[in-house]
Amino acid sequence: LVLGSALLAGCAGGKEERWEIAYAAVREDVPTRVNVVKDDGSDPRRVSGARFRANPALPKWSPDGSRIAFVRADPAGGPRAFDTYVVNADGSGERLLGDGTLPVWTKDGRSVIVERIRDPSESSSIHVLSADGSGERRLALGSAPAISNSGSKVAFIRYTLRRRASGICCLTTSSSLYTV
Repeated sequence: LVLGSALLAGCAGGKEERWEIAYAAVREDVPTRVNVVKDDGSDPRRVSGARFRANPALPKWSPDGSRIAFVRADPAGGPRAFDTYVVNADGSGERLLGDGTLPVWTKDGRSVIVERIRDPSESSSIHVLSADGSGERRLALGSAPAISNSGSKVAFIRYTLRRRASGICCLTTSSSLYTV
């Protein structure tokens, strides 16, 4: 029974003009895993499986279709509840890129943009992770990163939060769209 899935855009491969779809399925009887299947349902394969307290989700193809970025989520939460990984499309070479979620590839495929979530009472931040694992840098404070069609800008949202009267965090009082 599929409880949920995260589909992503297909990637054309070779001369056969078949598209592939990468998805993460959450099922009761089988641990979460990232799978790839051709658009006609043939040739299914697993490219990454579950690990203890680290379920893979949110797969995103690299622009050239050779790699898939995805998130491993720790259901217990904590300061590193979400880590972004990259794996080759054939399932080989899986490696950690860094802390973050909602991966978005840059147009040139050299980097992945992620949102880093710390504490609900603090602002999230947008980070650029090198796809080869060589480093990272903070881009801006914000949430929900998206790359422009040209690849030259990153859009994101900043929320203004305030504590509820009960002291429990937080209510959104406003949000604004920014680009960098």
